Amino acid sequence: MVMPLFNFYLKDVHAKTSISIYMQSKYNCFERLMLTTGEKILPDHWDPTAKRAIVKHNRLEYPAINDWLSKMEMAAKDYFRSCKFEGFVPTAAQLKAHLEQKFNLNPKPPVIVLKTAPVTVLSYVDRFITNEVNNKSEGTIYVYNTCKRHLTGFINFLGKKDVGFDEIDEEFYNGFIQYLNSLNFARNTVGKQIKVLKTFLNAATDRGINSNLFFKSTLFKKPLEDVDKIALSEAEIQSIYSLDLNGEGSIEAVRDLFVIACYTGFRFSDFSTLTREHISENFITKTTVKTKAKVIIPIHPIVREILKKYDNEIPPAYTNAHANGLLKEIAQRAKINTDVEIVKTIAGKIVRNVHKKWELVSTHAGRRSFATNSYLAGVPAISIMKMTGHKSEAVFLQYIRVSELENAELIQGHPFFNANTFSQVA
Repeated sequence: MVMPLFNFYLKDVHAKTSISIYMQSKYNCFERLMLTTGEKILPDHWDPTAKRAIVKHNRLEYPAINDWLSKMEMAAKDYFRSCKFEGFVPTAAQLKAHLEQKFNLNPKPPVIVLKTAPVTVLSYVDRFITNEVNNKSEGTIYVYNTCKRHLTGFINFLGKKDVGFDEIDEEFYNGFIQYLNSLNFARNTVGKQIKVLKTFLNAATDRGINSNLFFKSTLFKKPLEDVDKIALSEAEIQSIYSLDLNGEGSIEAVRDLFVIACYTGFRFSDFSTLTREHISENFITKTTVKTKAKVIIPIHPIVREILKKYDNEIPPAYTNAHANGLLKEIAQRAKINTDVEIVKTIAGKIVRNVHKKWELVSTHAGRRSFATNSYLAGVPAISIMKMTGHKSEAVFLQYIRVSELENAELIQGHPFFNANTFSQVA
C-alpha cells in the first residue's frame, strides 16, 4: 500500500474568530483519521492550497505553527512506515493514539469513529463497487452490480439481510449455485457469478477485512463448460461484405463495423470508439477499453477499403444490443445458413438445440473470427495474442474455433507427416 496523504484543514473557513486546525487522512478504503493539531488560526490567514498559515501576515507565531504541522505530518508518515515494516497497516485509531501521545494532544470532542461491528459481505460489496466506479469500465461495473443483485437475492432467500464473511462456506457455495440454477441460468452464467463473487472476496481478504479462505479451496470452483460459440469463415465474411446495403442507413454502418472487427479482432467497445487518431498509414493503434492493453494491428485491404469509404471517420455503432439485432438480419440475408448444434447446461440439465448459424452471429463473433482465421492462415499464436490483447494462452485458445478437419488440413503439410523418419534396416 502506498503512503497515504496527510492534510490539514479548517472546519469552518467562514468563521470570524480563530478556529482549530485539524489533520485528516483517508486510506485503506475505510480508515478515516481526524485529529486536532492543538493550533488555531483565523480563516483569512490560512492558505487552503498549501494547507499552511500565510506567513506574509507578519504574525510571529505562524512560522512556528507551520513547523508544528510539518512535524506532525512527518511523525504520521514515520509511524505508518514503521508499522508497514512490521507487517501491518495501522488503523486510524492506532495512528491517532500514537500522535496524541507523541505531541501531548488531548482533544475534547472525539473525532475518530471506531468501527466496532464487523464488516458484512453485502455492505463491503457496496463499498467495493463504489470505489471501483472510476477505475473500471462501465461494462465491468454492470457485471459487479449484476452479481450483487443475485447475491442479495440469495441472502434474502435465506431469510437474512446480510451475512458475515465467516458464513461463506461449502453450504453457502452450494446453496448459491442451486439458487442461480433456479433462475434457469446456463452453466457459464453461473460460473461468471462465482468468478465475480471471488473477486469481491479476494479484495476483502487483501484489505484484511476477510480472513475466511474457504473460497480459495477447490470446493469453491467456478462452473465452466465449453459452449461452441461460432466464428465465421473467410467466405462467410466475404458474403456479408458483398451485400448491397447502400442507402440502408444504420444496417450498412453496422455491417461495415462488424467486418472491421473480423479483420482486427476488436471488441465492440473498441471498434465502436475508433477515431481518425487511431489510424496511421499501415496500422491501427489503440488502447483497448476493457483491459487497457495497447494493440497495434496491420490494416487489412478490406479494412482499408472501409476506412476510405468513410474518410477514416468511423460511423456510429449505436448500442451493442442494437448492433447484434441488425447483424442477425445481415447474416440471414448473406445466407449464413449452416446448422449449428449448441449443447449447454441450463439449470443443471444438458440442453441441445440446433440453430441456423445466422441466429448466432453477434459483434463478438467478429473477434473470434479474426483469431480463428488468422490462426488457420498460419499466423503464430503469440502474434495473434499481441493483436487481440490476450495475456493468457488458455483464454486465447477459447477463441479458436477450428474443426477436426480444419486442424488436420492445417498440419497436413508439417514435416512430421511428410518425412520418412524410420531408418532403413539393412
